[in-house]
Amino acid sequence: LGGLSVLQTACDNYDDLIPQEYNCILSLQNYGEQEVVLYRTGEDTKVEITTLKTGNVPTSTALASIEPMSEIQFAEYKVNTGRNYKYLPQECYEIQEGDLSYGADQRWLKSTVSIKFDETERYFNGTDEYVIPLMLTSESDSCLSSRSELMLKITELIIPSIGFEQTQVNVEEDLIGDGTMTF
Repeated sequence: LGGLSVLQTACDNYDDLIPQEYNCILSLQNYGEQEVVLYRTGEDTKVEITTLKTGNVPTSTALASIEPMSEIQFAEYKVNTGRNYKYLPQECYEIQEGDLSYGADQRWLKSTVSIKFDETERYFNGTDEYVIPLMLTSESDSCLSSRSELMLKITELIIPSIGFEQTQVNVEEDLIGDGTMTF
């Protein structure tokens, strides 16, 4: 009987085995570096970012945001990775739906980064590597540190054009009615 009461007491403490900071964990689905090619089409290039909610209590609510890294965070990232990236100024892009509010039944949410071709073209010189350094942050919930940073690396700017594969001119003469016609 004494053993059963000890066992019952031990079972009551299982809820305390997993610390509360693991109840809700947020992360980016795609993290690290992502190459982006910009096309001048008259519309901004849109990059979707998916964030995930996991953890010990999947029905919990959560608040987070996708935001640019600060200059200090970006400098630390460059030191830690050995990259010589240039920070693309915020005038070149806009984060849409950057503030995230997870409901109890939501496991993922999407944000969009809209990159402006003309503003980016002013900085892009083909030799420097420009990135949009983004971070997933939350004041109330845990963010998985290994999956909370995303570098949108601008690799190329393309101005699409349309042309003919062959530019030969074909001249033909046909007899139409009383005379000839050249076209």
